Amino acid sequence: MQPSKRSIAQIKQRIAGLLRPANVAPWAQVVAALNRVIRGWANYFGMGLRWKSYRALDWYVINGVRNFLQRRHQMPTRGTRRFSARHIYDEQGVVRLKSLLGRSTA
Repeated sequence: MQPSKRSIAQIKQRIAGLLRPANVAPWAQVVAALNRVIRGWANYFGMGLRWKSYRALDWYVINGVRNFLQRRHQMPTRGTRRFSARHIYDEQGVVRLKSLLGRSTA
């Protein structure tokens, strides 16, 4: 058992909707909504083989958040140095799906 391609595409659409350029909400509200969507999806698909799906979604989330912050801060580059994975997950408070996996399935 694993999440279908359709369910992964749907969660990507929801994440893209939260990280769209027109979203001018404060970062605290954006990250709270993003974490709520990520945790809800992870709880729903909490059974079976998930690590491939989680890895793909973690990659999608980190690139989406990085692009969102890069646009918001009007940086001329992609922002990979300023907004590293550690910065996004630890300092900005975005939930990492990989951390939600149990040790027995990882």
